[in-house]
Amino acid sequence: SEMPKQSGNMQMSSAGKILGPEDPVLVPELYATILAAMGIDARKEIMTPIGRPIRFSDAMPLARLLKDDVAASVIKS
Repeated sequence: SEMPKQSGNMQMSSAGKILGPEDPVLVPELYATILAAMGIDARKEIMTPIGRPIRFSDAMPLARLLKDDVAASVIKS
């Protein structure tokens, strides 16, 4: 289903791109993007102390939030 339109402020990403309500970023995507920029694979499965497998995030990093050279180095197609 399509997301409802909401009013809001425009934001500038660190890559100098303008993001707005018509280009929403979900929290899991933002989290995965931050992890990717730090060189951490957000989809990698790790074990909790009680032996339960979990992932940091099931979302994929968003290249549009990163500078092109950073995006190329951290986001795998």
